[in-house]
Amino acid sequence: AVMGVRKIWHMNADIVEAQGLLQHVQQLLGRDSDPQVAANCLTLLLQVNGVKRLAGNKALMYSLINKIKELSDWAQCQVLELVAHYTPASDAEVYDLLNALEDRLGVNNSAVVLATIKVFLYLTLSMTATHQQVLERAKEQLKSLISREDPAAVYAVLCHARLLVARAPMIFEGDYMAFYCRSHDSWYVKQLKMEILTLLASSSNVYDIVGELTEYTRDISPDTARQAVKAVGRIALSVADVNGIVERLLMFLESGSDHIVAETLVQLKDLLRRYPDLGEVFSMGDIRPSGVADPEARAALVWILGHFGQRIDTAPYLLQPLAEAFGGEPPQVKLALLTAASKLFFRRPGESRKLLGACIAGGLNDADQDVHDRALLYYRLLKQDVSAAQRVIAGDPNEPQQAMPFFTDELPQEAQQAIFDEFNTLSVVYQQPASSFVQSAQYHTHHA
Repeated sequence: AVMGVRKIWHMNADIVEAQGLLQHVQQLLGRDSDPQVAANCLTLLLQVNGVKRLAGNKALMYSLINKIKELSDWAQCQVLELVAHYTPASDAEVYDLLNALEDRLGVNNSAVVLATIKVFLYLTLSMTATHQQVLERAKEQLKSLISREDPAAVYAVLCHARLLVARAPMIFEGDYMAFYCRSHDSWYVKQLKMEILTLLASSSNVYDIVGELTEYTRDISPDTARQAVKAVGRIALSVADVNGIVERLLMFLESGSDHIVAETLVQLKDLLRRYPDLGEVFSMGDIRPSGVADPEARAALVWILGHFGQRIDTAPYLLQPLAEAFGGEPPQVKLALLTAASKLFFRRPGESRKLLGACIAGGLNDADQDVHDRALLYYRLLKQDVSAAQRVIAGDPNEPQQAMPFFTDELPQEAQQAIFDEFNTLSVVYQQPASSFVQSAQYHTHHA
């Protein structure tokens, strides 16, 4: 009967309102002893009234908490979502609610556990010491859940762990080994675990984590191996003592595996942008741009040769074959070539004049609009004033190189907070607020 009311409401909400059916459903929720009936009533009322409006009914919420053990896992999640939006009157009431729901942290269903963690986190946001204790308690439950064998459930739990690690890395950094990859983990679980290890890296555990990630570079899956190299590179950007980590990255260049070398070049580019002084000790060995197949990696190597060309004797000659075959390169490599050739021309004009001419000529005739526009810009700058062109393209030669303080792929604090506000939803998995992937009308109706 209750589900029938729900169907009628979808077809014509006015009839349901006029007949007072919602009031009957709410009364039924409070007095019916059948847990399935109670669950159906709750589903309907949440859909009609919205969770925030229903959370204001204190008597109803406490009634549902008292019978929560009798409900199905799905219904328990709905009750817990209701509690998460409730505003307690005092700290004492918060502790009463935590005690009443403590046993839900130990159930087998991961959805119920995550819903309970959400309640505990939300209710204690204004209680700093208690909130930290909740994070410690949640950490143990998350560690237990990610040790299970269901990859889909483990992935969802890891997404929530990643969010909490990003918010409070110090709580989790001592338990970094819990996020080590297992040989039978699915590739997407391994990738997420490596992301979490990147967030957990600190001066106290960095070399243990980097050592573990180095082992993953030997994985038979090229994607997993590349992700491991990427994780090492991201750690080098976030941890102050990078010397030992840079040595690992340079070691990867000698691995002989194309995918390892490619990802290493991409990470070295970002590392050299963050720490320009590393260019003094950087060595490419026998790597040639023409021998790197991956477009992103080739563009990274071209950037390195252009940016540090004054220290790499063979830089103009290594780029010349690419300039001669300019039209056959991917757009990102062409853009990198134009900038690298210009920088080399400013520092080594005699050796780089031919290189720059070939790149600009190729760019001016290129079908890609971005490549054509950059080539035209450089041509006009050079024609007008070479010194001004140098300041625009390569920076002031009389000033030290500026380090890149951060990269745009790092999730801003505001975005992290927006996702935390939607804990235990797809927002955590997508790493985006629901408003970015749910149609506006549906989103605002749900949160009314």
